[in-house]
Amino acid sequence: MEGMRVMGNDHTSRAIRNGLLVATLCAFGWTPLLDGGELPGRIFVSNRDSMTVIDPDDYATPGVIRERYDGPGAGQRGAGEGCRPIGAFGITFTGTSMLRGDVVKLDVESAELNHFLIELDFVSEESVSLFFVIYESITDELEGEYAEWFFAEQLVVGHGPDLYSSGEVGMTMLADRYYVLACAWDVPEITFGLDDVTMPDSFELGTVEARIAINNPFPLEKDPFFDFDNGFLSVGTYSMELCMEPFTGACCSVDDLGDDVCQETFLDICELDPEAFFDGELTECELDTCPLSMGACCIPGDPPQCEERTEFDCTVDGGEYLEDRTTCDGNPCTRTGSCCLADELCDELSETDCDGMGGEYGGDGTECTPELCLAVGACCAEGVCLNLTLDECDGILGTYFGDGTDCATQACPVGACCLGDSCFDGINQLDCEVVTGIYLGDDTICDPETSCECTVDADCPDGETCNTATAQCEGPPSCDGDANGDGLVDPLDSGFVLARFGCPVGTGDSDCDTADQNGDGAVDPLDVGFILARFGPCP
Repeated sequence: MEGMRVMGNDHTSRAIRNGLLVATLCAFGWTPLLDGGELPGRIFVSNRDSMTVIDPDDYATPGVIRERYDGPGAGQRGAGEGCRPIGAFGITFTGTSMLRGDVVKLDVESAELNHFLIELDFVSEESVSLFFVIYESITDELEGEYAEWFFAEQLVVGHGPDLYSSGEVGMTMLADRYYVLACAWDVPEITFGLDDVTMPDSFELGTVEARIAINNPFPLEKDPFFDFDNGFLSVGTYSMELCMEPFTGACCSVDDLGDDVCQETFLDICELDPEAFFDGELTECELDTCPLSMGACCIPGDPPQCEERTEFDCTVDGGEYLEDRTTCDGNPCTRTGSCCLADELCDELSETDCDGMGGEYGGDGTECTPELCLAVGACCAEGVCLNLTLDECDGILGTYFGDGTDCATQACPVGACCLGDSCFDGINQLDCEVVTGIYLGDDTICDPETSCECTVDADCPDGETCNTATAQCEGPPSCDGDANGDGLVDPLDSGFVLARFGCPVGTGDSDCDTADQNGDGAVDPLDVGFILARFGPCP
């Protein structure tokens, strides 16, 4: 099979380019180790007049080993921020004095290349020179003259399979040009790899049109002519990454009037608005770019399903619309709440799971607290029923009706209530006391003849007071010797008896009967002695 032809432009001598620029390597997790901690240098060199023409013989060039790589990470390479992967480390080769790379063309109008990386596998104790080069086509044709666009020598210590960086490039690639991105090395033997895709091979920003495979490339050609008339160069893309500066994209937000707004900006600027979302790099603002009126919709079911819909579409199907711009991430439709289980245990479960475990569901969004699942029952205190724990009921001096009882079905006791000289049945204690009545006790009923003489002292005759326990009027306290009933045993009582000496006892004269203090059937000096022995206030 005929190999690729590479011809120089007979540049027999060139002056050394002035300057030494310091570049940094990519900081996305694949940065090559540096010998002695030195910064890599971008070194411009000269005297690269020609490239050696080679004839690869169906991947069997002397010194090249072909095998399929199935080791760690095969087919799992992921790009860093802003980096677009091309190719794969699938079919591997090993050799010295080689230049390997891909020819790419952008689909986007332009992109600033920050740096690029090539996947290699080698180990070295000392720094090794990797020469990174970019050629740009002079015309808009794949085949033809190319001009050196970038060159950098990076000193690295090989540490096994990794992506090795060109260092900072910082140049703009255009859509109407082809670019060769390649890496060359002289020593030691280095393993590189490619996939087996037939080109053109698409990647995120464009296509890989061909690949470059040159053995013994030194000195490197400055302005080569590339002829891609060999089919073997159109199969297989070398494993690389192109790392670009950020692109703008559609940023969707809501203005002060609540209207949807779209502007094309960078991700970091879009994220300054916590309510906005970035639709992706290279997206554009169009009529349907920002569907902010969509959100998570909970469709009834067991369990409920979440779909992102407009509010109208959600409600038409009987769903519950959460909010605009909510998503189904984390399945917000699977609601949880407190679930009281046996032995007063609490767990936060879905209603379905709680019911399946025989628990009592406390409602969506409720949380477990230490006292939430303690046993409660109906508790009556002063005629009012409250669902409380036993300890809580005892604390308010209430009557506890047992665990599991409920005020919805448990009535508190009622009784008779006195208001003045009026009596009302079926009143609970609290309602009676609220209207300043006298509660006669649980399960009491009104007696028209004896109930409710009074509510306050003013309801009683002069000299009597109202007993607030019985609603009865009562005179001053009396005792033996208090003949006149004024609550004191004193000379007035003696005088009461002396005034009635000899009166007939037991004939219906109540005063005479009262004067018989010793109860012997006669009002005489013995009754006066009885009183004198008890002088003082009634106890």
